[in-house]
Amino acid sequence: MKSSWTIGQKLSAGFTGLGLIVLFLGGLAFWGLAQIEIAIDEIGTRNLPSVDAVLHLEVALEEANGELRTLLIADVDMEMRRGGYEGLDAAQESLQKYIAIFNDLPRSPEIDAYWTRFLNEFRTWDRIVDELQANHGEIDAIDILNPDQLRAYLQQFRADHYALELQMANLLLTGAASTGGADATACGFGRWLSTFKTTNATVQTTLREVVTHHNRFHEAVASIRKAHGDGDQEAALQAFQTVMMPAAEQVFQGFNQLIAEAERVDDLRDRLVDRTLGELREIQRSAFDYLETIVKATLEQSNTQVKASMALAAVLEWTALISGIIGVLLAIILGITITKSITSALRRIIASLNGGAEQVNGASGQVSQSSQSMAEGASEQAASLEETSASLEEMAASTRQNADNAAQADGMGKEMLEAAGRSQEAIKRLVGAMGEIRSGAAETAKIIKNIDEIAFQTNLLALNAAVEAARAGEAGKGFAVVAEEVRSLAQRSADAARSTADLIEQSQQNANRGAQVSSEVESVLNAVVDNITKSAQLISEISSASNEQARGIDQINQAMAQMDQVTQGNAANAEECASAAEELTAQAQELRDMVLVLTRMIRRDAAVGAMESRPRPALAYQASAPARLPAPKPQSKPSQKQAPQAANRPTKKSAEEAIPFDDF
Repeated sequence: MKSSWTIGQKLSAGFTGLGLIVLFLGGLAFWGLAQIEIAIDEIGTRNLPSVDAVLHLEVALEEANGELRTLLIADVDMEMRRGGYEGLDAAQESLQKYIAIFNDLPRSPEIDAYWTRFLNEFRTWDRIVDELQANHGEIDAIDILNPDQLRAYLQQFRADHYALELQMANLLLTGAASTGGADATACGFGRWLSTFKTTNATVQTTLREVVTHHNRFHEAVASIRKAHGDGDQEAALQAFQTVMMPAAEQVFQGFNQLIAEAERVDDLRDRLVDRTLGELREIQRSAFDYLETIVKATLEQSNTQVKASMALAAVLEWTALISGIIGVLLAIILGITITKSITSALRRIIASLNGGAEQVNGASGQVSQSSQSMAEGASEQAASLEETSASLEEMAASTRQNADNAAQADGMGKEMLEAAGRSQEAIKRLVGAMGEIRSGAAETAKIIKNIDEIAFQTNLLALNAAVEAARAGEAGKGFAVVAEEVRSLAQRSADAARSTADLIEQSQQNANRGAQVSSEVESVLNAVVDNITKSAQLISEISSASNEQARGIDQINQAMAQMDQVTQGNAANAEECASAAEELTAQAQELRDMVLVLTRMIRRDAAVGAMESRPRPALAYQASAPARLPAPKPQSKPSQKQAPQAANRPTKKSAEEAIPFDDF
């Protein structure tokens, strides 16, 4: 049973099936890509910025605590303390900035709960930091940054004046000779006073009072020594009792007031140390725990999304593969079915047309085939030349643009080379600065060693004083207590000096490591400068080559224009040959009956009956003249690729004109 479908219906059904398969695969791919895009958007716009903000928060917290620990060091001067305050303010600003960034990001309920806990800890941390800054401000206002050193100096000054007072007493009691002590600026306190500076009004007032009594103390030394030398023992004793001893008492009282200020600084610093290294560190550790939990939860969410996306991609891959295989099989089956249904009828027609084609082939085959092939080839060649010319124009424009870009890149490479040179000089200056820091640490270590030696000598003096007090018996008990206190203070000074020496040694090691790292950075930067220099040279060579290439493409474009003109002439000649082949179309009338069979196969309408009712013309091999088809209509408008003389000649009918396929 023959199928009632026409060729058009069969082809439409086949292409519709293929279109449905392609539509299914495209929809499946679109849906899968949309799901993957959602996952990527969630990771890129929420998870990664969240992790970045949290890491910046951790860094800012560490920087803030580092500045606070720096402010706890007693040897830090006011300039470095101001730098610490600025660094602390910068860290707090950074914390507020990244907290605001994280607050604006979407987050899951689990992460939001941990974030709320972190904010609570951060508010407590921020409040404590403000209180610690206020306490450090009190220390700055007192303007005694190293109270231990000040106490050590004052104890030493007290011992010196005790010793001088003891010399004067021995002079009066035993006549033991003594020298020095008359110049108030020559003693240790006088020399220290000329270098000591402070902004504390209380300390300034105390020092002014101490200086007055200190001057009277040393003036009394001169008076006692003069009266003793003149033999006026009573005047010397009166000067000792009424001038020197009260002045010494006032001086020592002033020393006690200064020591009280130093102890107040110690108390403040002890409270700061306890809160900074105790309470604040615990709060920071808790805040870090919450931040680490947020990072872990965010990474777990990202990993879950990645795994889900990978699983979806795997499913889509297998689905697309299976669907593609099924689609290919269906396309092959449809193609084979449609091809068999069409070719079975066409084979019969082709067998019938073969005899008539042999008669026409002898007369018009060579001329028609050659001229048509020449015309088509010339047209295709002209079109190809136009496309080639357009492509060359685009290549020329692209090459010129590449040359411009290469020139810009050359300029940028030179700027990068200059910037790298400046960076190299900065690294050299950094290495020099690290060397100066290392030298400064070594000098500080020497000073600490001197302090240790002074504490040791003070301890010996205290022992000697205790021995002398023991010899004095009942009268020296009070002085023995003072000597014991001096010895205790000397031991504390020695312990403090050793601790400070350890810290300075550690700082010197850190400075050495910093110098080593700076040297390594300098080496790496030298290598970078060399690579930038080579890159700049390569970019310059690329720019020159691009300019040469642009000029070569312009020359090729001119040659293609000349070839296009030659091809236009060939196309005109081919049209002349095609017009001559039209004279052989009369013999094609013999193929009319066979064309009717082909038309009956592809068209089922009244036109077929009308064609069958027409009288059959005589065949070419009969005695009568061969029937001719109506003369082909000339082209309404000559092609731009044809010569003017070929435009008005009749053209050869195409396959669609001889066998219409427009009504499938």
